[in-house]
Amino acid sequence: MTPTNPFSANEVEASFGGRYVFGSELRVGGQGVVYRAKRVRLPDGSACSDEVALKLHLDAKQDKRVEREIEAMKYLRHPALATLLEEGTISIAGKQTRYIAWELSLIHILTLKLTDFVIPIDDVPEDARKAIKHWSQIIDYWAVDWDFRDDTFHNQWQSYRTRQESKIELSTKYEYEASGSYKVVVKVIDKMCIRDRNSSCASENSNSAS
Repeated sequence: MTPTNPFSANEVEASFGGRYVFGSELRVGGQGVVYRAKRVRLPDGSACSDEVALKLHLDAKQDKRVEREIEAMKYLRHPALATLLEEGTISIAGKQTRYIAWELSLIHILTLKLTDFVIPIDDVPEDARKAIKHWSQIIDYWAVDWDFRDDTFHNQWQSYRTRQESKIELSTKYEYEASGSYKVVVKVIDKMCIRDRNSSCASENSNSAS
């Protein structure tokens, strides 16, 4: 199921007192939402004109990680790094929300698409083989960790089937806030897992993005 944004653009814009003019929604994930926006006034009220990617952090459990990220980036200036222009906490629809405004020009977008999925033919019951018309029908669920650190897999994006929605998404994208080298891990669970809960049926693939 694709994560949804709990706020409307009008609510967010009003919460900033008109200091930002909001454009398109670049991404929504389990940890936050990223907007393309133009900063027209600084916190002190002076005029400016900055194209930014403004991220609202929605998961309070990530606050400590966000603070470490801010401390690491707020004083850095390098051609290979996105510049942190502003950060703080704002009340949106009554909810205290952490935000970061990054220089937009260096935002890096990674698009990930599933193009095939193969499992041993003997693992597929004969009646199921006849019903499969496309390889994606085998997949029940898949998830992505966009910044795997060789420890716990963090489910940062997912698509899965429900009774109400039988199809899954086969592509997704992610906007990295700073350039660098990232390990991306994809976890795929096929429908055969449902038949045998004791089997090891999660497939993982990793790749790097920079």
